[in-house]
Amino acid sequence: MRVPAPVLAEVCRGGARDAAVERILEGRGIRVVDLTARMARHAGALLGAAKLDSSRAVDAFVVATAASYGSAIIATHDPRDMTRLAVRLPAVRVWAL
Repeated sequence: MRVPAPVLAEVCRGGARDAAVERILEGRGIRVVDLTARMARHAGALLGAAKLDSSRAVDAFVVATAASYGSAIIATHDPRDMTRLAVRLPAVRVWAL
C-alpha cells in the first residue's frame, strides 16, 4: 500500500493526532511516496481534464501517483472526485470505503 506524501498534509496537524497517523503508517507495509515533478505535472493535467480547481490537488496527486504504478486501486471515502480524475485511466480503479 502506498500513500502519496501530499496526503500527509491533509491528516497531519502537529501534536498528538500525528502520533496516531504515524502508528498507522509504521510497520504495516504502508509506504509514503514522495511527489515527483512528473507526478505533479500529471496531477495538474488531470485537474485540467476534469475541470477541477486546485482545491482538489491532493486528490489529483493521489490519482497521478496511482497511475505511475500502472495498475492500481485507490481506496477512498471520496470516490466522486477521484473517479472524475481517473476517468481516462482504465488501469486505475476507485473503491469507495
